[in-house]
This record gives sequence, structure tokens and C-alpha cells, in this order.
Amino acid sequence: MLRFFAPVLLTSASVSCVGSLGFVGLMAPHMARFVLRGGQVSLLCGSALIGALLVLATDTLGRLAFAPLQIPAGIVIALVGCPFFVVLLWRRRDAL
Repeated sequence: MLRFFAPVLLTSASVSCVGSLGFVGLMAPHMARFVLRGGQVSLLCGSALIGALLVLATDTLGRLAFAPLQIPAGIVIALVGCPFFVVLLWRRRDAL
């Protein structure tokens, strides 16, 4: 149980110190690893591209979801990222 909650607590502590848009730097490499198979160069370029697309998509969604109001991109990224990390930890629970 501790092996499941320790990474969650460490990630939440780092995001609270850096900010919610820094959360993209934690999610993008894992998402690139799901999508791409290859060496370090392809993963680095894929991480940069996925991170940029993730920020663009969440900012657009935050601006258009509730039209007169604007939701900050960091909140939308957190809504996407938290379930993503829970699923990632759940899939790798035996490897921890």
C-alpha cells in the first residue's frame, strides 16, 4: 500500500512546489513511451511534441468548455493527469 501512495505523494509535493503546468513535464514522457517505441531521441522529441499538444489542448478546452468563463490550463491538466498517473501506477503495481 505504501508503494502505491508514496509516488502519488511525491508527485503531488513536486507539483505543489513547481506549479501545475510543470505537471506536463511529468506526464509527457510517460505518454510518449505509451505511443512511441524507439530510442532516446524519438522519446525526447515525442515528449516535447506531446507536452506541447497537451498544453495546447487543455488550454483550448479550458477556454471553450464554459464559454464566458475561462478555466486555467493547470486545472484541466490536473484533471487529465491525476487519473493518468493512477492508471500508470495501477498497471505497474507489481513492479514497484
